[in-house]
Amino acid sequence: MWRPGRMPAEPPWMATTEAALEVLPGHLYELGRRAWDAMARGCLPVVVSSEPLHVTVPFAWQLPWQDFAIFTTADSPEEAADVIEVLVRATETQEGRHGIARRRAALLQHAPSLFLPPLSRCPLGARSAIDGIIGELAARQAALAALSMVRPPGWPRARGGELRV
Repeated sequence: MWRPGRMPAEPPWMATTEAALEVLPGHLYELGRRAWDAMARGCLPVVVSSEPLHVTVPFAWQLPWQDFAIFTTADSPEEAADVIEVLVRATETQEGRHGIARRRAALLQHAPSLFLPPLSRCPLGARSAIDGIIGELAARQAALAALSMVRPPGWPRARGGELRV
């Protein structure tokens, strides 16, 4: 299992942070560098966007993002404050701490699959983003092959008036 750790030149408080809030502006729909830096340190990504929530994550069909990331919307400062309040309250209850621990365990399990080699602090042979990219290419190739069709000789063409309805 991957072990989070301090990175060079990081603030000392980051070593004890449980979650990292990523607020997406209205024109961005993918995780930013802050989210990646936070996940590399073992922090849970909390992604907040305006309604409708459209976020692009890598390997969405390969990784259970819903198990380790929190996605929500906030369309006003009051709703943003509510998100922060829920996060803070989760650290104060047994149920909330259990939920954080469950999500963090899922992140630690899947984190190597999010990053390119060389993977530091990971067991030898851990899956990396390269494995995900190869899986994605294989799935796309299979889909393309299923959609491809050979045009038989004599198939009527729309151009030249061969096609009749």
